[in-house]
Amino acid sequence: MPALPDAKSQAVRLLREQLRQTRLQRRKFQPSDSALDRVLPGGGIPYGGIVEWRGGTGSVAAELSLHLAARICQAGKTLAVVDSRCQLYPPAMAGRGIDLNRVLLVHPQSRRDEVWAMVQCLRCPSISMVWGCPQKLDAREYRCLQLAAETGGAAGMFVRPPGIAGRPTWADAQLLVTPQASEEHRRFVVKVVNCRQGIPGKLVSVEMDAITGELRECDEPFPMRLASQLADPSSGRSAARA
Repeated sequence: MPALPDAKSQAVRLLREQLRQTRLQRRKFQPSDSALDRVLPGGGIPYGGIVEWRGGTGSVAAELSLHLAARICQAGKTLAVVDSRCQLYPPAMAGRGIDLNRVLLVHPQSRRDEVWAMVQCLRCPSISMVWGCPQKLDAREYRCLQLAAETGGAAGMFVRPPGIAGRPTWADAQLLVTPQASEEHRRFVVKVVNCRQGIPGKLVSVEMDAITGELRECDEPFPMRLASQLADPSSGRSAARA
């Protein structure tokens, strides 16, 4: 008889996986037409789900997530920006390709209002993406956001502080953005920390044009030119002879 509970548990897990795959098949994903599609769940912006960018407001994670927000506006869809700290400058957003005519800008006065505004925007069928930087979210609040995204069909792009590592999440994917050294343009490595669809640990190296803000994939994910020179045995022998 001890094998019976194990069989039931296995059947329940199988049914849950089948239901999850069915939901994923019904989901829509919009390609961002950039190298970020390689690490985004489903190969693009996931409607009805949440992508969590780890880095904090004003970080490179915020810049990359706003690049996807610009893609939404370019497709003729509406973007809701919930900016509780009033740190986003509309003219700078326009300079990054975001059509301000397609933007709903919300400035909540408290953390409670911030969560409420994000939930309402995610539920609204006329809004395609909700961008925000929630600093603190408990499990119940995060679950409400995830359910609101599923109900309304919007994509949630949340930039979170680095200190949330290891905490429970309802996001479809958690992405860690790390800046890299570059001689001309800004370069980042985007790594999948956690993902419901795909393989954790996958990464892509992207470079942002300093003038146009265009993203392109880098051939070398980790430029180590100085380290390579120091590790060159010929340079070591020449130094020894000197």
